[in-house]
Amino acid sequence: MLLNDENIVKTGDIKAELLISVLWNKINEWTVSYNGTFNRNYAEDIVEADINTGEITLSRNGIYDVLPELLFFRTNDLNSLDSRDFKEQDEKLHLKRNHIKDFFKPFDSILFNKSIQLEKLLNEYEAENLRSLLLRYFDYDITEERNIYVRKFAPMMLFVARLRGNFRKLSAILSAVTDCFVTYTIRKRHIRFVVIKENLNAAEYKQFTSELKPLFDMVEEKFIPFDARFDYRVKNYVPDFAFRGEFPLLLDYNTHFKK
Repeated sequence: MLLNDENIVKTGDIKAELLISVLWNKINEWTVSYNGTFNRNYAEDIVEADINTGEITLSRNGIYDVLPELLFFRTNDLNSLDSRDFKEQDEKLHLKRNHIKDFFKPFDSILFNKSIQLEKLLNEYEAENLRSLLLRYFDYDITEERNIYVRKFAPMMLFVARLRGNFRKLSAILSAVTDCFVTYTIRKRHIRFVVIKENLNAAEYKQFTSELKPLFDMVEEKFIPFDARFDYRVKNYVPDFAFRGEFPLLLDYNTHFKK
């Protein structure tokens, strides 16, 4: 995926290998730490990354996390914890776990760096074969596209299976494509994308809205669930109830939108 806009790092949860292969591709070797997937439902893939040292922490399972605990701990290690010195014993178990994870860290890093190399190869293949892929699978010739926004967004059709209905990620990509802050609202089954563009006069507003129409026609056709209503608006302010990429709304498992 050729996403060459740094804003997307701040506004969307994108796979670590993709961000590294596009934005930080000069770093050849990364040292990875895995925090596990316990918080993954509301944490982004990259927890933290230091491009100076090449160290990165991810919300994923490493080798240690997928192996049976009984390889490293006995069942009675936890059952025999005495409440009188629970804290001390708990700290010893955590220290032992951290030592084991440190042992696997070089192997985790090798596998992660291999994954980055594969992502780079996919990017190169896509760049070389983008026109033929879109033409073959979507009957769409990107070389004939005249709308600058559609031309930037068209490669996302290759990832339609991952992006359809993912409004948060779509709004992040649209923000990069339009160079504007793009958010969205959901009322019943009506999805509306809102493009924030300040300081437009009436003529500029009309022209900009018209220029965006082919882009959002493609979004509606390819990326919006068929049973949902959809439109877009250009505004010079953020709506009261909107999903902001930087501060996403968190829902627990028992929460849902009422019609």
